[in-house]
Amino acid sequence: MNDLTSESFSSAINDGIVLVDFYSEDCGPCKNLAKQLTDFDVPVYGVNVMEECDISFECEVTTVPTVLVFKDGVEVNRSIGFKPKGYFEGILNGLK
Repeated sequence: MNDLTSESFSSAINDGIVLVDFYSEDCGPCKNLAKQLTDFDVPVYGVNVMEECDISFECEVTTVPTVLVFKDGVEVNRSIGFKPKGYFEGILNGLK
């Protein structure tokens, strides 16, 4: 999973369906969730909330882990807390 910065965030979310995982390095549930966010047919990015406060503020993320799903730059789903891989597969299948 590649991390996004303030410079790369907008361009990364503006084309198609994208998952963005907001996390903190010292968050146990965040580490477990990151293991679930693999092998999808869409790009999956991370945002370290401690390093990229501007993105977290812009997206109104106040809790980690939080996963936002964007479609062509528009947030279409928000998940707070740990969820299994199947949860995200269901969301992505509904958007195709």
